[in-house]
Amino acid sequence: MRLSRTPGLFTYMLLAVVAFVILIPTRQMLIPRGEITLWIGLVRSEVEAVENLVKIFEKEEGTTVRVVWVANIEDLRSRYRVGVPIGKGPDVLLGPHDWIGEFAEMGVIAPITDEYFPESEKSKFFEKALSAVTYENKIWGFPCLMESLVLIYNSGLVENTFEDWEDLLNYAKSVRRPDFFGFYYPHVDPYYSFPIMSGYGAYVFGDEENVENIGLANPGAIDGARFIQQMVKDGVLPIDTTLNPYSVREYFKAGRAAVIIDGPWAFEEIRRAGITYRISNFPKLPNGEYPKTFVGVQVCMVNPKSKNFETAMNLAKFLSSENSQRTLHQAGWRIPSRLDVLAEMENKEEVRIVLAQIENGIIMPKIPEMDSVWTPWTNALKMIVLGQDPASTLEEAVQQMKESIAKRR
Repeated sequence: MRLSRTPGLFTYMLLAVVAFVILIPTRQMLIPRGEITLWIGLVRSEVEAVENLVKIFEKEEGTTVRVVWVANIEDLRSRYRVGVPIGKGPDVLLGPHDWIGEFAEMGVIAPITDEYFPESEKSKFFEKALSAVTYENKIWGFPCLMESLVLIYNSGLVENTFEDWEDLLNYAKSVRRPDFFGFYYPHVDPYYSFPIMSGYGAYVFGDEENVENIGLANPGAIDGARFIQQMVKDGVLPIDTTLNPYSVREYFKAGRAAVIIDGPWAFEEIRRAGITYRISNFPKLPNGEYPKTFVGVQVCMVNPKSKNFETAMNLAKFLSSENSQRTLHQAGWRIPSRLDVLAEMENKEEVRIVLAQIENGIIMPKIPEMDSVWTPWTNALKMIVLGQDPASTLEEAVQQMKESIAKRR
């Protein structure tokens, strides 16, 4: 049988396929690259936003991303540091920047080279966000979102914000009832009490995170602890060593607290509860100083043992991109770390106020020794709330911190 010289349907189809392959850009060829896993510890609305963003990434990269939400942040941390060394960890982790020091020394996160994060790209980020992901002169993650504590007011209960702490306390005393707090915050949680202690002169570690210089029992720290203790003695805050951020937020959502301390991660939850709120920076303390909060950054870190390392790096970078940060901010109200996205939001009251607190804040220490601080500090605050002497209690706590740090070494 002699074949015809006239091209048939099959030939035309073959030519069309060849032309398509030649003409389309290489990045758009959806060549399967295997599945990668992302572990994340944000709030539900942010996780939902990440899942939607991941769908875009999957189409662009021709891969599959499995998103695993671990709601308890400490569970996320422990699962990651145990899982990665035995090959059970995710490819990408989205979590707080203060894990970086420990994870870098453990070898469970990869440094981000200029190939993936060039200087031209770094210049687009807020300076404190870049500082938060820098450890031992290396970048260890892509900064996504920034956060800081602020004061949150129930607009239906409080007409004005407070410029001075004395005014806040006078209001709180005037409206205090057995089942209602004018001012409420988890005073035994060091993260939430640090702003008051720092306003009086406390610090965790000295300059350049000098672990030999712990400032949590200096005169300022003691004065700050006494101020917290006095709020308990005056009946503004309860004698309660179990108080935590979640219980305080539930009181606020139920209309049983007028002013609380919380972060932008709580805004959407409060709004969904039907509470009309507004926020402010921390008011001036009686010593004339303003509280300094811890500044946190949510960071995309990459597992160095990832079998799809390049794709994992691309996902981490993607989640810190302009569109991703804009989407995540809209979902959960944390503050974008990119200057170009921040510029779009400078008129938003929430962004303006949280950013001002960040600019006045202190980057949460990210060195491994910080792990030795939290438990003694928490226990000290509990004893102070129960009426123990702040000076001797904090001095004992700092001694325990120093002994724990020495054992780590």
